[in-house]
Amino acid sequence: VLVVCKRWFRIALPLLYTCLFLSKPKHMKTVARAVQSDPQLGRAICHLWLEGGFGKELYSFMKLAPNVETLYLILQATSNDLIAGL
Repeated sequence: VLVVCKRWFRIALPLLYTCLFLSKPKHMKTVARAVQSDPQLGRAICHLWLEGGFGKELYSFMKLAPNVETLYLILQATSNDLIAGL
């Protein structure tokens, strides 16, 4: 759908952000950059699954996604994960 035309891209892109599964801090940073450049994407996030430790950047990320209704935390953190933000 995203590659059909620019109009469909603008319509479909926020739909991709309604449910996100982030398993690594680098994924959160990538999504945060996209949301900062287009705040509409952050407002589209409704369901968020986080696996592992994300540290303090979780707090900053949640400010970018004010409409999160469901937050799933999968706390199988490894010794390398940052859990300070939890």
